[in-house]
Amino acid sequence: LRSPIVPIVPTVNTIHVSETDIAPLSVLQNQNNVAMMELTMKTDRNTSLWQAVRLQRTGTGADSDVNSVKVWKDANNNGLFDLEDSTQTSPGVFPNLLSFGNETFNSAAVAIVFRTPAVISTVPANFFISYDVSQFAIVEGTHGLLLADTTYMTVNIPNQVLFATAPIQSKAMVVEKVPSKVTLGVYNAAADYGATQGVSQAQANVTVLRMALQTDVSLALWQTLRVQKTGSSSDPNSPFGRNTDVKFVRVYKDID
Repeated sequence: LRSPIVPIVPTVNTIHVSETDIAPLSVLQNQNNVAMMELTMKTDRNTSLWQAVRLQRTGTGADSDVNSVKVWKDANNNGLFDLEDSTQTSPGVFPNLLSFGNETFNSAAVAIVFRTPAVISTVPANFFISYDVSQFAIVEGTHGLLLADTTYMTVNIPNQVLFATAPIQSKAMVVEKVPSKVTLGVYNAAADYGATQGVSQAQANVTVLRMALQTDVSLALWQTLRVQKTGSSSDPNSPFGRNTDVKFVRVYKDID
């Protein structure tokens, strides 16, 4: 007696995906690891592999406002995007980061292939999607996140994905200006003239001060400057010189 040959075929799992919108109402320029979305995933039979995801940026801002888009696994599966999830164990090594960490939006979309596929089982597992906001992000621009349908998620064949609600979408957070400290450095260029030949009457564009300004975080607008004339004169009626001795005060930008 011989039994018939029965082929072993793979189990078709349905991966159930539910979302929690955890995007903040507002965010500062230069803020990293801003949690946008939590995805909770589980299968209905055995295990499956989540291999890649496609994301769409929503809002009024620009692609360049977001330096990078990251996908993380919830290390302790507590449903919170905390330091245990985002901490690096050594320079450049983030054990819970599924993506490579350098993915960016192009035309408001990005396709992220994971370094190592995430194993999804019948036990619910949590994952997070975060943004790194640029220090030059447009103030009052808005940014959100969208997964329009199940084609945005790639799992191993022959498994399939089912959203609890579709589309999966976060609120649009507003970018706010980050306070920056402006450091001013000065060089007394007028001393160079005094140490050599001095200046002549009617001489134009005499450099008296060179300034270098730098911020510590983001952009800052330099709007006004108030200067005071100093010096002396041999004229006994004007021992400190006359205001009319200086015809114009100009401020130039060093373009090179």
